[in-house]
Amino acid sequence: MSVFEIEKLREEFSNIPINIEDEIEEDFFWWEKGTYRFDIWY
Repeated sequence: MSVFEIEKLREEFSNIPINIEDEIEEDFFWWEKGTYRFDIWY
């Protein structure tokens, strides 16, 4: 994956709502709603 692609994913991820338990509130690519955001970052 290129740096450009990673940067694009990061930008798109910044638009995903996160609840107070640090879980995403809607599906993001292959991650399902309720996934811990730090799991996605890793």
